[in-house]
Amino acid sequence: MDAVTQEILGNALFAISEEMAVVEYRSSFSPIIREMLDFCCGLFDAQGRMVAHSEQIPAQLGLMQFALAAALTEHGGRLEPGDAILTNNPYLGGTHTNDLQIFMPVYVDDVLVAYAGSIAHHIDVGGTYPGTESPLTTEIYQEGVIFPAIKYVEAGRRNEAVAALVAANVRDPHSTMGDIGAQLAACKRGIERIQELCARHGR
Repeated sequence: MDAVTQEILGNALFAISEEMAVVEYRSSFSPIIREMLDFCCGLFDAQGRMVAHSEQIPAQLGLMQFALAAALTEHGGRLEPGDAILTNNPYLGGTHTNDLQIFMPVYVDDVLVAYAGSIAHHIDVGGTYPGTESPLTTEIYQEGVIFPAIKYVEAGRRNEAVAALVAANVRDPHSTMGDIGAQLAACKRGIERIQELCARHGR
């Protein structure tokens, strides 16, 4: 690849990740996302390596590829079109249980070309104390629901049992479900833009 094309594509991928972040920001329900910008969006190649990310909160930069790698291992090395993985397990490449990560595969002409991902701090994911975090917690089970890289969406259809489980275990289900929806919207925008980029420059 010549240097000019490489520069164009590199900036295009960065712009896509930033557009994903705008979608999530404008779609979110919680002030921790809208005002603190405690989230990030990223793009990954077909092997799960990060190639671009938005720039909101430094603590999350570069972390998602480890959670994606664990998710891919859990699901046989790849995801199918329309799938979305939800995880927050700190022992599978996560940070803390408040940070929910969502990943979706990008297919072009039935070929896996990339993954789109989002990580966002949720105000509450259940647990002993409101807000989930507390210096009084002594084990991870006090920090709310743990998602071990499960399919929140499969073949384009949300797993309603999982959604009901999430809503039943958080103190503000309206905001939590809304913020998860914002993360899905961000990933879907990333998928659309990658497909457009491939249509313009080739897969």
